[in-house]
Amino acid sequence: MKSIIAASLLLASSVSTAADDSYKVDGVIGALHVGQSGQEVRIALENAPTLCGNTWTTAYIGAKDENFDTYFDALMAAKTGKLPVTLVTKKDAEGYCHLIYLILK
Repeated sequence: MKSIIAASLLLASSVSTAADDSYKVDGVIGALHVGQSGQEVRIALENAPTLCGNTWTTAYIGAKDENFDTYFDALMAAKTGKLPVTLVTKKDAEGYCHLIYLILK
């Protein structure tokens, strides 16, 4: 549990550096989709709000993303505990919604 709290604080502290083209959405994780494609884990919030200023209702993190394991652990904790989260996302080069910061509340 200490590592999850530490990870939450670490990730939350990075939000202030988010670029102007990022999107911030609050909610509760409704689903985590885990697969083998280039988009390793997709995150959807309850009530399916859009996450990148377009029609995407899921964001992704990839296994090659920095701190992937920390993000995944924090996402699992938030999903299991039904904790409110803030997702900070950014459109990637292909227009997909990429998770760049995560805050557990």
